[in-house]
Amino acid sequence: MNRREVQIVISRRPRCGPGAARPLSFWRGLKGAFLALGLVSIALGILIFLIILGSVIAAVLWVVFVLAVAWAILRALFRRTKHQG
Repeated sequence: MNRREVQIVISRRPRCGPGAARPLSFWRGLKGAFLALGLVSIALGILIFLIILGSVIAAVLWVVFVLAVAWAILRALFRRTKHQG
């Protein structure tokens, strides 16, 4: 029985030139992580603010709607009593 050992090596030549990306150092990666965390925190804060603002606006619009319906009902009621009397 003949066994063969196959070894596959995948390698890529490092790019050189103006478009080559240098590997990140620890501090540079940490700074990038803090920047990303800060941006996510700001976006989350804006989202929470907009949700709160939207619910306040929805509550105000609901009150205005209820008042408009009540005003229309009372107006129709007063018109009916005015015409009957």
